[in-house]
Amino acid sequence: MGTDVVVVPGEVCVKTGVRTREFVVLRGSTTPPWVNVLIIVTIVGWLWASAMAARRYRVEVPFLHRHWDRWRSIRRAALLLGLVGVILACWTSVAGVPHSAAFLGLTVGGVVLGVGNSLVNTVGVTQRGDLLLLTRVHPDAVAAVRAGLRPAHRVSHPDVEAGSA
Repeated sequence: MGTDVVVVPGEVCVKTGVRTREFVVLRGSTTPPWVNVLIIVTIVGWLWASAMAARRYRVEVPFLHRHWDRWRSIRRAALLLGLVGVILACWTSVAGVPHSAAFLGLTVGGVVLGVGNSLVNTVGVTQRGDLLLLTRVHPDAVAAVRAGLRPAHRVSHPDVEAGSA
């Protein structure tokens, strides 16, 4: 299975709408929305359909590095918080500490922090038919991308050379 490579035109940060010449490469895979409905019916069917319908992508987008770095550092903190919660819950339950499962609250906190961080600090990539779509993009970045995709407007008539009168 090949990887779709896309370069987003424009010099406006996709998250903040600020002009930038900094770019970030988003890598991952996405599945069509209908695949997610299968999780209600069967986990095995969902896993199989996800594996079969997955589409790998590599998207280069204008993104301020300081905002990208903030997203990555909060993501690391969320992963660490979730892992510490699981480790402490296991350790205290083996040691016989009462209410040791309360440490799983740290794991829930890590999941909430991670999901909130992704929603606020980065963009998403989703699939609709054959299209890859960026989600949670700043309106100014959308306008810049649309301007970059517009065909050049002809200034003169095609039969008239520039500079001739």
